[in-house]
Formats: sequence, structure tokens, C-alpha cells
Amino acid sequence: MKHCVVLLFLTCFALALHAQEQLLVLDEEGAPLPGVSVYTSDLDFAATTDLRGLASLAGWNKTDSLLLSFLGYQPLGLSPLELEELDFVVRLSPLPQNLEAVLVIGRRGALAGDVLSSVEILPMENLLFSQAQNVPDALEKESGLYVQKSQMGGGSPIMRGFEANRVLLVVDGVKMNNAIYRNGHLQNSLSIDAQLLDRIELIYGPGSLEYGSDALGGVLHFRTRSPKRREEGENTWQGRIYSRFSTANVERAVHLDV
Repeated sequence: MKHCVVLLFLTCFALALHAQEQLLVLDEEGAPLPGVSVYTSDLDFAATTDLRGLASLAGWNKTDSLLLSFLGYQPLGLSPLELEELDFVVRLSPLPQNLEAVLVIGRRGALAGDVLSSVEILPMENLLFSQAQNVPDALEKESGLYVQKSQMGGGSPIMRGFEANRVLLVVDGVKMNNAIYRNGHLQNSLSIDAQLLDRIELIYGPGSLEYGSDALGGVLHFRTRSPKRREEGENTWQGRIYSRFSTANVERAVHLDV
């Protein structure tokens, strides 16, 4: 019986000693993370985790701190005391991914640099800052377009010398032009609420290959704002109100969205 107790003690001691000679590295979900580099700052010791997320610590000086690095994860440095407190089980945290904004143009969502025509973008901030009464006023103030005005409140945009049914108006990929669009001045862009727009894309030059007929002078692509979805369990609401008054023509405008 005495020999069995001694044998059991030696076995437990050997297992504990073997456990301290290995380091287990896990990802944020607790799964083994293979291929993690484990090393000291002076590179006297270096190891790599296997498919089970284990790295052998044989040859490691237990007075040196260990550094852990893996592509896509935040590097981590741990002292021998911290490793013992963690029982030689370490979790790595993924690096935050900050992606640059990519602006797509036209109906097919092409990148701005891939469009052969000259492109001009009017973001919502410019439209609000211009304090324009309507879309044609905003185009005249913030872009290189000439807007023909037969009367107050009117506005027919001219692109590359073309207007009316030779300039295509598009709202979120849907054509506004139809068979009743005539050759003279047209005020149809007045029907678009500037407060609903996220941006306006001005594509100068012929665009019939991508948009079809009526795009001889260019394309005015109006992009409306996208609604924001609430996360599950979130009980917050967000709204916006816009109002203006003009003494020149006794204009009163109010816009509210939630």
C-alpha cells in the first residue's frame, strides 16, 4: 500500500512538471491556436504552437518573460509570475480591423478610379451647408454644373451642353427619365427632396453604355440615405429635424425623419 501511494505521488508530480513544460494558447473563442510564435526578447528561446495550440517550454529560462505573436492578433508579453497565475493557458485577442471607406459610383457599384468619365461627388454635408432651397440650387452652388432657371424655384441642370432628355436623372439606380421628357428645359429634379439624399454623383460625359438611353450629356445619380437597423435588445431611437425660412420668397420648409 505504501508503495502504491508513493507511485501515485510520483505520477502526479511528473504530470504537473510536464504541464509546466507546455504552454497552451487559445483564441478569443477558446479554440486552440496553432502557429503562434512564443519567444523571449533576447531570442535565446523560441517555440511555435502545434495543431493543439501547445508549445513546448523545454529550454526556457523560467526567469525570462515570454512574448507571443500571431498574425491578426494582438501581441502579448507575460512574466513567469503571470504565466503561473494563468496556469500556462493564454488567450490572444484579435486585432481590430479598421477598413478604409470605399466609394462606389454608378449603377454597377464601380470604384471611382475605375470610371472612365469625370466624376464629381456632392456629400450630404455639402448639401446642408449650402442652405439650398432645392436640389437644382444645391447643384448650382456646390458643383460645376450650369443650372438654367426660367423662373424662381425652377432649375434645369445642363451637363456638357446637354439638358432635358439628354441628361439622365437616376434615384438609387432607378431612372426618372421617361417618354414625356421633352427637349426643352425640364424641372423634374425639383421633385427630389434634398433632405433625403446621402450624396449626389455627377458623372460627366456619355453614359449610355452603362445606363442606357438619355445619358448623352451625363448622369445625375441621387443616392438616398440608408436606414440604420437597431441591434437586438436596443431601445434607442434617432431622428433629425430640419427647418428653414426665407424672406426673399417667403419660403417655409420643415423636414422630419425618425
